Amino acid sequence: MEEISHLLPSCNELMDMISDDLAADPINKDSIVPNELQVVQTSWNQYSQGISLQRFSSKVKKLKVDLNIWKKQQFGDIFQRLKATKEDISNQEIVIEQSPSLENQVEFARLKACLLKSFAEEESY
Repeated sequence: MEEISHLLPSCNELMDMISDDLAADPINKDSIVPNELQVVQTSWNQYSQGISLQRFSSKVKKLKVDLNIWKKQQFGDIFQRLKATKEDISNQEIVIEQSPSLENQVEFARLKACLLKSFAEEESY
């Protein structure tokens, strides 16, 4: 079987192409937090064994794990925040029943807005 590895870009070439695309497209460049780019570079530059496609595959899998860890550190646990917001709303409903003041109603409206935001985050997850 004839060797066709010369047709496939190396992992470093692929990373360079991705970096060039990010630099050329201001939408992507601005949407990436600088720390995220550092996570990508650190993860990608770790050594992996195997032939080109095996190395590429293992680097992508490792990058996925590293980005999930970074996401949890940056944004927290979306599902836990959703659960906590629901509990806060339930507690605030009890407070409003006991004392329907304007302040309590404003707090209830704020919590509902937080709940809608949490739902949107969950949907995008």
